[in-house]
Amino acid sequence: MLTREQIVEALKLAEQAGIALVCQGRAPGGYSSYSVEAEDVAAHIVGEINLPAHLNGLSPEEYEEWIRLDGSVQCYATTQGGRRCKGCAPGGSQRNAQEWKELNDTKPYCTTHGG
Repeated sequence: MLTREQIVEALKLAEQAGIALVCQGRAPGGYSSYSVEAEDVAAHIVGEINLPAHLNGLSPEEYEEWIRLDGSVQCYATTQGGRRCKGCAPGGSQRNAQEWKELNDTKPYCTTHGG
């Protein structure tokens, strides 16, 4: 396998030849495209980062939750059965990553649990 440095070098040569580096990643409602740097692509290839999560400012776990919930934020209340409520905080779905993270970090409740 190529080293991270070799991958960066090859990608920079591609850029010099007029090739744009673009990542397409899952997002609520479908997919989004992002311009990317050679260093980030190389880091993803060698397993140092999860590129779509990184580009959205989320951890890999947060990214998967954001996608799974279609941009909605899950209620943080605990049910009588001891599980996390499956309801969502008010405000809709398909939030962008930053809006989702800001709301998720407040650990909100659904309307049933006082949100």
